[in-house]
Amino acid sequence: MIKDTIIYKNKVILTVCHQGFSEENSTLKRSRREHIGRSLIIFTEECVPEDEWDHLAEYAWEEKALVPPNEKYNPYRERACANMVHRVCLNKPSVIWKNDRIVIRGKELVAVLAFIKKYTGMDLEKHPVFLGDMFLFSASVFTYHSNKENSIILGGIEPGMQVILKLKRGEDILQCKTVDLEEEKEELEVPTECNWDNHDIEIYKDHSLIYVNKDISYMRSIVLNMSVGGRKKRILLTKLQEYYEYEKKGESQISVIGTPPDPVEETLREVNGELVCRIKNERDSERFWFIRPGELDIAVRRITDVIFRAEDELWLIDSYFTDKGSGLQQMTDWLRLISEAPAKRKYIVFYCNSEDKALNAIQLKNHMKNDMMARRSCRIQLIQTKTAIHDRFVLMHNKDSWMGVSVGTSFNSLNSNHYCIQMLVHSEAKEVHEVLCEWMAANTAAQEESAYDDG
Repeated sequence: MIKDTIIYKNKVILTVCHQGFSEENSTLKRSRREHIGRSLIIFTEECVPEDEWDHLAEYAWEEKALVPPNEKYNPYRERACANMVHRVCLNKPSVIWKNDRIVIRGKELVAVLAFIKKYTGMDLEKHPVFLGDMFLFSASVFTYHSNKENSIILGGIEPGMQVILKLKRGEDILQCKTVDLEEEKEELEVPTECNWDNHDIEIYKDHSLIYVNKDISYMRSIVLNMSVGGRKKRILLTKLQEYYEYEKKGESQISVIGTPPDPVEETLREVNGELVCRIKNERDSERFWFIRPGELDIAVRRITDVIFRAEDELWLIDSYFTDKGSGLQQMTDWLRLISEAPAKRKYIVFYCNSEDKALNAIQLKNHMKNDMMARRSCRIQLIQTKTAIHDRFVLMHNKDSWMGVSVGTSFNSLNSNHYCIQMLVHSEAKEVHEVLCEWMAANTAAQEESAYDDG
């Protein structure tokens, strides 16, 4: 048996064993080391006795499964099905989970998972909770291909095995064939009677499923789209940079190797591809809203959705938030909304170039004190910066999750401009927060805490 171990900060964070490999590996022993920041992560691989699996550390329960090829945590990927025994450990390594909280940082976790994938073949990005667990794998390997007659040729099938083939076109099942192998054959040919383009396969032995794979297709032709680049053209500039170069597109040529695709089917595929692309673009636009003058209600709904979902931290960042004039009325409304938000910690970041034109930190604190609705159970950190930034943001932080919106105009002019509101997912909102906190560390002019309670 081959045993792979991942050690991080001197703690074993993953154990993966492989059964069924030849005795040629009996002297196998190797290791690989890398650094993640200042910490060392180590991969070791060695041949161990078969019974070592029975003596591994304690576990809460054991799961058995057949993992199809290309399943992300199948270490053999497309080469084989993996018969898996998964021992789930509730006592996770202290470098991952300690005192009922996650201690590993996001970037650190990504680097650890990349190292695991590189050396074990297991992609745990969707299952990082597997860290600290133990796995035992054995491979089920069969071969299959198609010939010119559209038959399917199977290899590695033994007498007594049963093969079930589902012949499909797209997602539709056109034909289902069941074949029982009764005698020894080097290859098993299964003829088909339909124009299929992919198939599923299941293989049984002694009435137990030992292999499964889905959506298998074969390359019957290669379409090469080649173009020769044109000469680069240089455009002289003055302010942006010295010059800009771009390459003109050359002539393209299409070559087909193998069986040419059917022209009608190719046209339908192109049309379908364009329609699917339009659907995707439309869904992607659900993170983006273009606001017109008079659509204040839409803007308020998108922004307050973030404000009232915040539990730990809430940040409103708008350099022109305290500008005087009619905008102070809208500013007061946003202060009232923020004062009612459930976030434990609230921050407003703004800029005051001139006290004749905008409120400074002390004036904003007094303004809130004078407005009974804005001061209600309100504890807000007011951060006045030395310089201004252009974009406006609302960011929220709940446990390990960030999200927010980017707003293309000031909060005191949401009803009078054309502008965009863009939803920020975790990585984007977290990056904005980190960069701006670093910027504020050197650009804070004044800080005040507004902390008033009714009565």
